[in-house]
Amino acid sequence: MSLVDLTSKCFQNGVSAKKWVGLCRLLKKQMTSSDYEFESNLCNSILVLFPPNPGDLSLQAYIEAALQEGLLTLRVFTAVFLQAAKSPNLQEASTLDNLCRLILNHHYTTGLSPNASFTRGSDSVNDTMSVAHDSLSLIRIANQMPPSPYHSLTTSAGQLALLLIDCIGDLSQVSNQQIVVCYALVLDVIQLSRLDGDVRAALENFTLSLNLLISEDVKMAHEVQVMQTMQVSLGRTDATGSSAPSDLASCSFMLRYLVEYRTGLYGSGNTAGAASMLIGNYRWSQWPAQVYCTQLLQAAVSCLAQGISHQYTSRIWTSFIITRVRGAFVIFRRRLTFSSNMQLPPLLGLLEKLSTATSDSAQDSDWRKALPAALLALKNRTELLSVLESTESRPGGEDMEIEGQKGNAQSTQPFFRNLVKAFVEYGSLDAEAALRIEPETSKTPPSLKVEAAENGQELNTYIESKLSAETSFDDALAFLERTMEDVTNHTLISVAIKNRFDSLCSGKQDAASVEGLSILCKLLNAHTVALDILSLQVRITDVVAAALHFVDNFECEVVGDPQTAVGHLGAVILFLQSTMVRYQLASFQFTYAKGALRADYLLSTSTVFRRLEFNNEETAAYLGWLKALFDSSSEGIEDGILRATKPKTLLKLTATLIQTVLQLHFSQKITLDALNNGISYFTGDLLNWTLVGVIKWLLQEIAQKEWVFLLSVCSLKLTFPFHNSAPSTLYYDIIQNLVAAPSCPKPVLCLTGHGIMALLADRKTSQVHTPNFKPAVLREIVVKAIGESPEETPDSVSSPLSLAPQTTSYLEQPRQAIRDAFSAARAGKAPSLDVSRGVLVLGPAKYLRVLWTELLAGLQLGSDMDLCRRIATHALTCPPINLGYSHIPPLLPIFLHGGMLHGLLKALDHQLPAEQTLNVELLVSIITSSLNAVLQMEWALALRNVEAEMKHPMGQTSVTLARRLNADLKRSTCTSAATILQRLASTASFVANFPIMAM
Repeated sequence: MSLVDLTSKCFQNGVSAKKWVGLCRLLKKQMTSSDYEFESNLCNSILVLFPPNPGDLSLQAYIEAALQEGLLTLRVFTAVFLQAAKSPNLQEASTLDNLCRLILNHHYTTGLSPNASFTRGSDSVNDTMSVAHDSLSLIRIANQMPPSPYHSLTTSAGQLALLLIDCIGDLSQVSNQQIVVCYALVLDVIQLSRLDGDVRAALENFTLSLNLLISEDVKMAHEVQVMQTMQVSLGRTDATGSSAPSDLASCSFMLRYLVEYRTGLYGSGNTAGAASMLIGNYRWSQWPAQVYCTQLLQAAVSCLAQGISHQYTSRIWTSFIITRVRGAFVIFRRRLTFSSNMQLPPLLGLLEKLSTATSDSAQDSDWRKALPAALLALKNRTELLSVLESTESRPGGEDMEIEGQKGNAQSTQPFFRNLVKAFVEYGSLDAEAALRIEPETSKTPPSLKVEAAENGQELNTYIESKLSAETSFDDALAFLERTMEDVTNHTLISVAIKNRFDSLCSGKQDAASVEGLSILCKLLNAHTVALDILSLQVRITDVVAAALHFVDNFECEVVGDPQTAVGHLGAVILFLQSTMVRYQLASFQFTYAKGALRADYLLSTSTVFRRLEFNNEETAAYLGWLKALFDSSSEGIEDGILRATKPKTLLKLTATLIQTVLQLHFSQKITLDALNNGISYFTGDLLNWTLVGVIKWLLQEIAQKEWVFLLSVCSLKLTFPFHNSAPSTLYYDIIQNLVAAPSCPKPVLCLTGHGIMALLADRKTSQVHTPNFKPAVLREIVVKAIGESPEETPDSVSSPLSLAPQTTSYLEQPRQAIRDAFSAARAGKAPSLDVSRGVLVLGPAKYLRVLWTELLAGLQLGSDMDLCRRIATHALTCPPINLGYSHIPPLLPIFLHGGMLHGLLKALDHQLPAEQTLNVELLVSIITSSLNAVLQMEWALALRNVEAEMKHPMGQTSVTLARRLNADLKRSTCTSAATILQRLASTASFVANFPIMAM
């Protein structure tokens, strides 16, 4: 007897499900078939009975009993059922819906994951994809059937499809043919009218994943089919990317972003972010490999040439190009995994590795030819290289001064030769090809490796010995400066510094570790150029997090002499304060070893607290330090109070201590001698690292008291007393004594220098007459520390941080910056546009209105549509940035859904036909280009192991943005909305990437 006969007779005779299962188990023992074959036959024996008995509950009970008793697995039943559902005989709403819900209920009852319910270890990805494909077919079948008031087959089939899609593992293992077939089916399914919204959204994301794996020729065939279906001509311009054969603008914008915001999530120092920016830009450009390499390299060198007059800028760009851009010609396709903390290797070197890993020999050959062609093209740009070569041996300006030393801005070798040499050293360019490009090229190792070899040491050991406490500070600083003069050393020394931070901060705390870390921090505080080059190579936030971890866990008890240890730790705290201010990391969330770290206390040291705000430990420390510093009977600072007070607590208390003692002095409770004696402790190495908060508080107090004094002089009716409202000259004397002290650390002067300069520029300060206060001396000390000089004013091109010349009104600077970008691009230069600073000045909405106005003005002044699109794409898709405490949001969601687009549509409706046509074309090109740019970056980020906050630069996926845009345009009552929607649907490659726009 067969299973079909057994099941049929049991059903006809009303045999219970439990007895039927027992009979089936007995029959199974007599059969020699495999488990899978038996389960398949068992399923078919039940399913064949449904057509004459649609939705029969007894047959459903048989299936449920078989599943519960383990006679049948959910995996097999689902696969067999989905295959059988394709038969017209089984296509009845009640039957299909009930069986779908039976599968869903059994899955959720077991509490297992989708993989555990619907797959087993031996299943291939192709098998799983095949079952998922069948489930999508069921959704299409459900949509073709008449709707039923009692059964929602579309909903249950959609939920089942989502579970099965979740079971698909690595899509790269699925055959190309199967991906193409599934891709076409999903495109059909998401256009169904009765599809649930959550299912549609999930399928759109699945479409994106499939789309990224389909080769370009297959995509083109699909695009043609879509266009034929919609009967739209393919002769119109497709504006989803940068199609021009020559364009420095797009590459320049990206490279400047990588350098300016190198400490951000997508900056040069972050491996995954920087690589994803490059990959996304390459895929968006739609250029062949040789064209992209040439444009990228020439854009980078143009940025350097335009900033060559400013020595500091040129040094940073030279390091970036030689050590980073030499690797920016990676083939940006398939799978290349980067860890977020990994040091970004020269991306060009990855070109060869990734090309070899791919099976596309033609593309491999293209990329291997691309670099030599790009270098030859650069060599022919004599007007660029002549600017660089003319400054090779010129000594650095004042901004290059490092603790009394001056170094060369670049290596003494010509720039182009250094660049070719860097490619050869990494193995990205063979020696024979290099000699053809630059005959004088020689493959010599970096000077740092030569030094280490001459001393018979490993490279890491040699660098560590030179930066350790065993070497005098002056010798270590001289070594660091000498190393930085050879740009080929930059990657080596940066990685060594990063590793030394990690080893010192993660190991056991002792006197050696705190001293070693102190030396390292002092070196970077003294040599800020080295710090900036370090930030180009590694994640500076990781370095800061390691030092924060060290400070948080610092204990005087285990480091020997507490006075020496606290002084050493002070250098670390000053490094943290200056680095966080330099790179505007105030709002960055630091983590170390998966633990969150607080850094806010470092930047709020000028805050004065009331006694009630202190906890018991802080109150005891406050009283102890007040007595130790300012009590005439005190014997000074003893080891006991240092051991009992955490450095973080002392940093918090310092400004409050100074405020308290000044109040006591003005109340004649302590003498001037006692006050000055206590202040003198802050000029020594033990406490001078706390001076940032003290000086800032004094400056704030002077400004506040002068304002109150002016109000009182004007006889305004105020409710508070004015006694002692004028700032005391004692404040000025204290600032003079602290700043002019020989041991005042340079970071303190840098962090407070601008406030001191503002004080000295105040006319009322010149009226302060006291024997100790000398404004000229203060000005000279501060200017030397912060490196400002009236003669040193870089222009707006050489200093990318400048929005516009200073003659421009503050609120007009963002507008002027956009105009400057147009002008530079039209002149064939590498333009600069700092979007984040513009948004910081105007706010997102106003900045977008200014941007649109300038884009229209640019068209009227003769700029082509491509240039306007590139500038707009850069502005809208620029990843978000944290500038200090300010968060700059991504602009594309605001532009599309924040009311900006709706306002533009209303304005378009009132324009003349000719003007409206041009502006609609511009708007459509911006939308398609921007969404495609975001899509390509998401694709690049999907290949890398990145933090969750990095996966969606716009805060939401490009598919979500497109879906909402489609809905907004359809809801809009503006006539131009329908025109834009039709134009978007007629853009072939845009519809291929965002099928929702074709609906």
